[in-house]
Amino acid sequence: MERQVDGNVNHGQRAGRLAAGARRALGCAGLGLALSLTACGGDDREARLLAASQAMEEAQQEVDAAAATVEQRRAEVEDARRELAAAEKELAAARDRLAEARARVDADATDPLVFRSVQRRLLEDEALDGLAISAQVQSGVVTLTGAVPDTATRQRAVEIARGTPGVTRVADRIRIQRPASPVKPTPLPEKTE
Repeated sequence: MERQVDGNVNHGQRAGRLAAGARRALGCAGLGLALSLTACGGDDREARLLAASQAMEEAQQEVDAAAATVEQRRAEVEDARRELAAAEKELAAARDRLAEARARVDADATDPLVFRSVQRRLLEDEALDGLAISAQVQSGVVTLTGAVPDTATRQRAVEIARGTPGVTRVADRIRIQRPASPVKPTPLPEKTE
């Protein structure tokens, strides 16, 4: 399969195809010359020398094509290294900005502010609508209590608390309480008259 590089066919592959075609043509010519020398009573050594020279030319063409491919791959690797270095630098800058933002939040986050923020987020979330989940905050640690119908709802409440600025840790004390199944009344026996 040919690979496109800047809209052109990969130069290493093109060189390889040309070298293979040249080797076939030279091989046929060399073989024909060797056969004609042998047929004309030429020296076997001369025919072997010609065949060896031909093989050497073919090998050199293969080396040249492979060297071109290697150079192209080296250039691609260098480009990838530069892109990786730029991405790593961007990641480091983003992490620095995150650390600065966290430090600002932590400096302004008091327990009462964190409490109000967690409670507001819990009340505003549709998945928790109608559930009694409460939060207590001490030194940035949020303790959640209450009852929910399933594990997914419990995990949602914990995620909301963890995602609140100023929260350092969440203690999950939420119980899973399945709703009671409704009791079906027993039908009365039918009167027979």
